[in-house]
Formats: sequence, C-alpha cells, structure tokens
Amino acid sequence: MERKPPRSPRVAWEKSGAPRERRPPPEPYQVTEVQPLHADADWLPVYPEEKEVIETIEAYVNSTEKDLVQKMQFLNCIITLCSTARNKGLTEGLDVFCFINDLPENIEVLMRQEPREQLCTALRYHTMNAIAALSSVKAISEDEIVHLLNVCFKVIFYLPPKKVLNICLYNHTLHAMDNMLKVLLDSHPSSSIRNQLQSILEVLLPFTVSQSKIVRERAMERMWKLCGFMASSFRQQPIGKLIHPPQTTDIVLMTLEKTMGDCSTEDKEYARILLDLILRDPHTWLTDQQVPVIVGFIQRKLKSNSTSVQEILTSVLPVLANEFPRDALTSVLTELTQSDSTPLDIWKRMLSLPGTSGRILEELHHVLQDPELCGITTAELGLLRLTVPEILGSIHRNLESNSASLQQTLRSLLDVLTNRFPRDALRSVLTDLSQCDRYQP
Repeated sequence: MERKPPRSPRVAWEKSGAPRERRPPPEPYQVTEVQPLHADADWLPVYPEEKEVIETIEAYVNSTEKDLVQKMQFLNCIITLCSTARNKGLTEGLDVFCFINDLPENIEVLMRQEPREQLCTALRYHTMNAIAALSSVKAISEDEIVHLLNVCFKVIFYLPPKKVLNICLYNHTLHAMDNMLKVLLDSHPSSSIRNQLQSILEVLLPFTVSQSKIVRERAMERMWKLCGFMASSFRQQPIGKLIHPPQTTDIVLMTLEKTMGDCSTEDKEYARILLDLILRDPHTWLTDQQVPVIVGFIQRKLKSNSTSVQEILTSVLPVLANEFPRDALTSVLTELTQSDSTPLDIWKRMLSLPGTSGRILEELHHVLQDPELCGITTAELGLLRLTVPEILGSIHRNLESNSASLQQTLRSLLDVLTNRFPRDALRSVLTDLSQCDRYQP
C-alpha cells in the first residue's frame, strides 16, 4: 500500500533539506523525499474543509486550455482556500501545496496574458485578491510576492487613461491593489514590517520616475496611500526616511491637495494624519530644493475663498519660514509670478508669523546687504518696497527679542531699509509707527 505524505508536510519538507523555490529539488532528495508530495492533496489539514476547491486548483494547473471562466474559478478557489485555512487555523502545508502546483508561476502567466490596452474583465481584480490571500497565510515566499507585485504594477499602471476605460471596473481594480498592499504589510509582525514596506517601495520606485505621466501618477498614488496607511496604523514607522526626493515632494503636494480638495473619507483622513506628520517632522519630508515648489503651490491655492484652505496653507508657511528661511524668502521674491496680489499676501503673512518672522528678517538683512548672494534683482526688490510698513512693524515686534545678536541685526536692517527706501520708511513712521515709544528710526 502506498504511504500517504506526512500530516505535517511543512516539517517533512524542511527536514528533507529540499529548497522551496520554484525549481526541481536537487539530488539526492529528488526521488526519496519530494516524489511523495506529488500525490493527491488529501494530506493537507484543510483538505476535508475545501476538497472541491483544492481539486479545482489542481485541475486548472494540469489543464492546457484555460478560458476566462476557468481562470476566475482558479483565482477564487485560491482566495477561498486561504480564507478557510486562516479562519480555522489549518494553514499548515499550504506552502508545500503552492510549491507543488507552482501557483505563483500560474498567476504570473495569467496576468501577463491580459492585454495592456484593455480592462474588460475583473481578472486583474481577482488576481490581486488572490495574491493578498496567499500572503495572509504565508503560502508563498517573499521573493515570489515581490516578483508578482512587479507584474501587477506593469499590467495596471500601463493601462490607457481611465477616461477610455470602464471607470467602475478601473476604480475597483486600483482599490484591490491598494488593499493587496495593505494585506502584505498587515500580514507581517511589527519587527519586520519596515523591511516589507521598503521592499514594496523599491518595487514602486521605478514606476514613479517613468517617462509616462499616467504611470507616474498611478504609482505615486499607491505610494501616497501606503504612507497614509502606515501613518494611520498603530504600527507607525519612519516612513519619510524610506522615501527620497522627488517622491517626498509629490507626497507633500498630494497631501496638501487631498487635505483641501474632494476625495474619499479614507483619503481625507490619511491626508490629515500625513500633514500633521510632515509639519511635526519637516526635515524628514522636506528639503531646501522643495521649498520653491511648495511656495508655488501655496500661491496657486491662495486664490481660493475657502476658509479651510486658507487655514491649511497658513499652517504650512510657519514651517517653511522657520526651517528654511532663506529658501522661503527667495522663493517669494524670485519664484512667484507677479500677475496678482498673492506674492504680496504670502510675504505679508510670513512677516506676521510669531516666532519665525525674526529668522526671515535676518535673511532679508543678508539679501539687502548683498542681493547677488541670493540672486535677487532690483526689479524683485519692488515687492519689498510695497511692504515697508509691514517690514518695519515686524522689526519693531522682534526688537523685543532677548537675543542681542538678533537685535543688532534688526537695527542694521532698519538702517538699510531707511537708506534704500527712505520715502516709504518715512511715510510708514509717520502713519503707522509714530505711536510706538520703542521705535527709533
């Protein structure tokens, strides 16, 4: 009588020394140890619960002709098998079953056969649900998961623009991708979740710098949602340190956009949490090169009459002014378009910021002493002329600082302003500051 495989095939597999990659086990174990595992899968602990499902998977793997219905059944059976095994604690041996039936390879072939220029079926949707299910019970290796992720990104990110696709199916497909990425992270203990997150981000990275705008946007959206998910979970990780410019710039701008715009409830919550994280730890997320881009974004959005938008933008300016004062100053003076009043509005807001305006004034002092130092032209100094009263008022408020060096710098700045803009300084003194006892021009 033929002996059935052991009831604990995972242990037997490991003791045999046979590798778990998708390749024939080396000699001398090929016959004596591996061959029995090619018998029927009734040795699986979950087999009595899902006999028909397991047999359907095996039949699909062994068939040569596979239509759409069979592909769907194959994927759904994988999902059902993993779900039952997880819920009933019968996951033992699933990794061996997946190895024997080469499930990762079959899933990859199935995905690659899908036409890139079309999205007519829910096959991609079910494929990612199946990958998530396999990951949740650790039925396939980390390397296989990473490989399948790359294939998933290729067959979805390179789809045509969503306006020519079935919008409902497209949205469901991307939702399945985001859910799959969450499951991949959730199925790991806290001690290894950072490594898993880094693996996913490394697979995403090449797509975020693609020459195709559509591919870049789809990849960045996935990266942003991953950051939001991690920031909102109880297992928070130093996400910003795993991402580098220009991706962090895109994440910051996307966060601001979603905080102020219309989006799903989940995205709105992610944006709120991420914005708080960015403002609390700006040096992890921001660099001096990013400041002009963010200031430009603020200028565009300040045209909105929404009070909430104004409040959000106002919360960002102090961080930029405090952490990157010179870049914030030069961005306002040199980078912003002068077609409307928003540059003046931003400049006035920066001058009125309590606790940070002093640093801006220090940088202004350097600029006025040597405009070429920061590339400021005479024409751009016209913005300063329009705000001499505000500048002098900010100097007066900051003269109360206990820092002797700051007081000396501000008094020097006061002299520079009165020499460069004497008429405006005098008018300001006569109309706005004549009541201030401490003011001495």
